[in-house]
Amino acid sequence: MGQQELIDEQYRLYESDDTIVRAFIRNGKFLLTGQDFGEDVERFTGRDEYEYFCELDARNTRTFIVTLKKRYGETGNLKDMLKKEYGCKDASVKFMRLCDDEKIRYDFHSF
Repeated sequence: MGQQELIDEQYRLYESDDTIVRAFIRNGKFLLTGQDFGEDVERFTGRDEYEYFCELDARNTRTFIVTLKKRYGETGNLKDMLKKEYGCKDASVKFMRLCDDEKIRYDFHSF
């Protein structure tokens, strides 16, 4: 894995009227964030906004990127791979499923 993947960066992966999904590389660590808005969220949580954060430490970030490169090829661009995998409303579910399947340790927080 080249060092270019670990440069601090922000990626806009998905945006609609009621959902925003972004990913970040910060200090060699991966972070997937999402915000959901609107009536469906209010029915589910009692609030009109729900935010979540899925975070990997540096070691698990490297494992995660290697896993994506296996799926998309070594020449794959990180931004393109992230958009293909997580450019959707269900990004957190897909992310946690991949991490669980590949034994990649992550932290999940929501409010």
